Amino acid sequence: MLKTLSDTSERTQQELDMQITLGQELTVTKGYAAPEVGHTYARARELCQQVGETQQLFPVLRGLWNFYLIRRELRTARELAERLLSLAQHAQDPALLQQAHSALAGALVHLGEFSATQAHLQQGLALYDLLQRRTRALPLEIDIGVFFLAYMTRPLWLLVQFQ
Repeated sequence: MLKTLSDTSERTQQELDMQITLGQELTVTKGYAAPEVGHTYARARELCQQVGETQQLFPVLRGLWNFYLIRRELRTARELAERLLSLAQHAQDPALLQQAHSALAGALVHLGEFSATQAHLQQGLALYDLLQRRTRALPLEIDIGVFFLAYMTRPLWLLVQFQ
């Protein structure tokens, strides 16, 4: 139906909204590494470039990061995580910074960069405010503070093993 509309910025924005929603749904139904997920988020990224960098770029890049990380295309996942960190730093949003640090840590640990992984996990954990988190958490939502603490054990163990 979108193809029947005139090529306007409003139409582009509507398609972008639909692609983001489709990417999330395909991730749930097909899995993070499904080719359809990659194509959908790649199209959403193109649309973000057309409309200018909006707040929607962050979830689009996060979806692409998941796609490439699970497919073991680790260099691409790292580049996307670095872009996420840049966007989060520009926005000065602690929640986005936590996500960006966790994404970068996720890529770096698989690349064998354990000290850098640990540094990003510590930076993400430093942003964690337990009291504020408890008041905002949804019943089945992942507690990002617990994620950072649990994930920190992996690079620490590997650093000890390889020293």
